[in-house]
Amino acid sequence: MRVIVTGASGFIGRKLCELLSENGHRVVPLLREQADIMNVEDLLARGAGKADALVHLAFVADPQIRRREPLLALRIAACGTANALQLASASSASHFVLASSGKVYGNATRMPVAESAPKAPTTFLGRLKVTQEEIAAAGVAPGLAVTALRLFNVYGHGQEGDFLIPKVVSGLLQGQKKLRLGELKHRRDWIHVDDACKAFLVSIENPAEPGAFRTLNAASGRSASAGEIIAILGRASGMNPAIEQDPGLLRPDEVGEECADISSLQGLGFRPRVGLEEGLERVWKAAMATSRHLRK
Repeated sequence: MRVIVTGASGFIGRKLCELLSENGHRVVPLLREQADIMNVEDLLARGAGKADALVHLAFVADPQIRRREPLLALRIAACGTANALQLASASSASHFVLASSGKVYGNATRMPVAESAPKAPTTFLGRLKVTQEEIAAAGVAPGLAVTALRLFNVYGHGQEGDFLIPKVVSGLLQGQKKLRLGELKHRRDWIHVDDACKAFLVSIENPAEPGAFRTLNAASGRSASAGEIIAILGRASGMNPAIEQDPGLLRPDEVGEECADISSLQGLGFRPRVGLEEGLERVWKAAMATSRHLRK
């Protein structure tokens, strides 16, 4: 298949393009340096040619940027999704895959949360993803199926921005004896970026029916707290820093627990392969290797 990928230079995009190519697909990567998601003419020029599927990843991923420039994040979420749909139509793509988020569920009453649960986001990220899903659903046409892949907490080497795991790894690399963090007890469903990319691959290779809108949870199906994350990284690094909870870093809109029902995606052949301990050990080893290389 010929697959167009927006946001191809991002954390997930880079690895997804590699995986698609390894599995025999022809990838058209739309890099932010070459194709502005807000410029539909630019997208149409860069993504010219017939395609089988379009994966829409372009988004303001860094929470700090979303907090600092919320209207920019909203414009990119809404207009960027509409522009990507226009590119899918111009390319005669039969499948549009949107990178959505488990944040759309908000404070779900039942765990693990299934795709049938109502959308009730409590966070700005969740509201942006609901907006994208609504626009994508409106773009469903007789010849175009849409899948909203609801990613939970993706992590892995190369992730940048105001996220828990990069912050902890950075602190450990710097030899900090005390880490100042926010909420430590909230539980999240963590999925390694390699498994997240496999979820996209499975979704692409098993499209929804033409004219249908489908939602799929992409997660590990297990949850862990920030405290558990820090303990695993502590064992991997051989360090045991003190943890100080900073009230200024608490996010009152965040829910206490997230855990996904992934049976729908499993029914298409998806299996998460990278356990949390293995995944965090990979992150630490890769970060150490990068740090040594930069010091040479």
